[in-house]
Amino acid sequence: MKTKKEKKQYSEEAIEESIKKTLARFADEEWQQLEEEVYASLSEEEWNTITGEELDRRIEKLKEQKKQDLATFDTAFDKPHDNDFLTLCNIGEHLISAIKEKDYDSILNVLDKLSLPKGFFLKVEEAQQHRLDNESNIFLEADGDTYDDSEIWDYIHVENSIHGAWQAYLLNRLRHILPLYGHALYDSRTYIYCSSGKDITVPEDIYSSYLGEEESKQLANLTNLEPDIVEFDGKYLISCCYLDYDHSLIREIVAVSISNDTASFNDIGQKYLIKRKRSIHC
Repeated sequence: MKTKKEKKQYSEEAIEESIKKTLARFADEEWQQLEEEVYASLSEEEWNTITGEELDRRIEKLKEQKKQDLATFDTAFDKPHDNDFLTLCNIGEHLISAIKEKDYDSILNVLDKLSLPKGFFLKVEEAQQHRLDNESNIFLEADGDTYDDSEIWDYIHVENSIHGAWQAYLLNRLRHILPLYGHALYDSRTYIYCSSGKDITVPEDIYSSYLGEEESKQLANLTNLEPDIVEFDGKYLISCCYLDYDHSLIREIVAVSISNDTASFNDIGQKYLIKRKRSIHC
C-alpha cells in the first residue's frame, strides 16, 4: 500500500506530466486545429458530457483519417493540369495589398468570381487591442441585419470554376491575414501566393532573417512553393504554402466543393516543410 507521501509524490508527478502534455499540444498547431474540428462536430449534449480521454480518441481518429486523405489527394497534383498560375498569384497579391491598405470595400472587386445578392455587403470589423476578442471579424450586412462568418457562405455566390474556387479559398483564409492582436496572433499567417518569376515575391526575402543555418539549407532545397489547384473527384483541391506565427513553413491542402453557386470547405491536411519550435507567450 502506498504511503501518503508516495501518493502525494505520484499526484505531483501526474500533474507535472499533464502540464507537459498540455504545453506540447498547445505548441502543436496541427493538434490545435484538429481539436477545433472535433469540438465543432460535438452536439450540445456531448459538449457537456465528453471526457478528456474520449476527446483525445476522436482527435487521434481524425488525425489518422486526415493522414490517409492527404496521401490520397496529394497524388492528384502529380497529374498534368493547367491552373493559370500567374492569375492565381496576381489575385492573391492584390488581395494582400487591399488588406494592407485597409481597403476592405474592394475585397469583392478583387475577388470578382464571388458575388452577393442585391442589398448585401461584405464588411470587416477590425480587431481592437483593448478587447478580449483580439481578432478581426468578417460578416455580411443587409437591411440592418448582420450575418457572421459562420453564415456568410450561405449567401456568397461562387462561380463554379478553378478561379471561383481559388477566390473562395482566399476569402475563407482571410481571417489569418486581417489585423490580429494578443493571443490571436498565434493564428496569423503569411501566405506565399507567388514564389518565382519577374517582379514576384521570393520566399527568401520574407523568410531568411528568421532561419538558422540548418533551416536555410532546408529552404534552399525546396521547390514548387507556389500555389496549385486541380479538379479531382468533383472538387477543387488547393495546395498553398504559408508561414505561421513561429515562421514554420507549411503547405496546406484544402478541398473546395461548389454546388448551386455555394462553396464548402474541407481541410484535408498540412505538411511541415520547415518546422520551428512554437514560441509560447502568456
